[in-house]
Amino acid sequence: MVIEHWMLLIPLMLHLIGVLFIIDVIMNGRTSQGTIAWVMALFFFPYLSVFLYLIFGARRLHEYAAAHQSGTSKIHHLGKQLRQDYRLRNLMADELVPINVHSDIYHLPVMKGNRCTLLINGRETFDSILEGIAAARHYILIQFFIVHADEVGNRLKAALIERARAGVRIYFLYDKIGSVHLPRSYTDELQAAGVHVGVFRVGKGWLSRFRINFRNHRKVVVVDGEQSWVGGHNLGDEYLGKGGRFSSWRDTHVKMAGPVTLAVQLCFVEDWHWACGQLPAVSWAPPPESGNEAVLCIPTGPGDVVESCSLIWFRSSTRRRGVVGCSAPISFRM
Repeated sequence: MVIEHWMLLIPLMLHLIGVLFIIDVIMNGRTSQGTIAWVMALFFFPYLSVFLYLIFGARRLHEYAAAHQSGTSKIHHLGKQLRQDYRLRNLMADELVPINVHSDIYHLPVMKGNRCTLLINGRETFDSILEGIAAARHYILIQFFIVHADEVGNRLKAALIERARAGVRIYFLYDKIGSVHLPRSYTDELQAAGVHVGVFRVGKGWLSRFRINFRNHRKVVVVDGEQSWVGGHNLGDEYLGKGGRFSSWRDTHVKMAGPVTLAVQLCFVEDWHWACGQLPAVSWAPPPESGNEAVLCIPTGPGDVVESCSLIWFRSSTRRRGVVGCSAPISFRM
């Protein structure tokens, strides 16, 4: 009889928990579509959806958000100093009002004097990145969501090892889940050559390891604080038209030379500090002007106070004036 009572209580408890989660998602849901979907699932199928909500229902990474928003953090001060640097004042495009609305959200300036090159496929992107790495004199910052130990991945590894042995400081950051198939030997070889290797994890609690919808999707390369690459390409042969079912995969990247690279660099430094607890040794001296394009780096993520990415796309779609540059934001998918 006791066992039967427990068997009856378990479904009842799941229904009650489902109701509590329904209240939570109604009060805090990000989108109407997502809210309706969760409410329907939690009400009609609580036996499964309650557990799914525990894993996928979180809308923010509280630890990451706290670190991102902290007014006393080292990263906050770096961003403030970047915006107030007198050497950059003449390079800030204050007249581009539509873009500066976005700039106010991120506390990063719109920078003039840049040259942007569109890289429309994998071969152009990887050739450009490898060319930039080969020319590095002081340091390289490199971050990808997915890294494969295939032809492209091994070319990059060889290039980084060569530069590290030449005395260039290298910081290599990858996502734990996105690069789950990356063999340990790959990072071991990098570290043996002197490359600093970091792994991005979403949090430090035991539950965070199950939140596979919260990942760091940035693809960022910075060379000497003067050139940067951002976009959609991960490190894998599928972006070259090779590799099974993803053989036709195509994405786009942008190479940027000029002052905006400092903002891209700040984006990487924040992620590195979160993952490794350290600040990489980089230069914050303004790089020389390389063109006449104004660019704003927008590193969206779960630490934002508002739904900034949605606001940016909405405002950009209603304006015809100005250019918005997006630094391969963290994508937190639900």
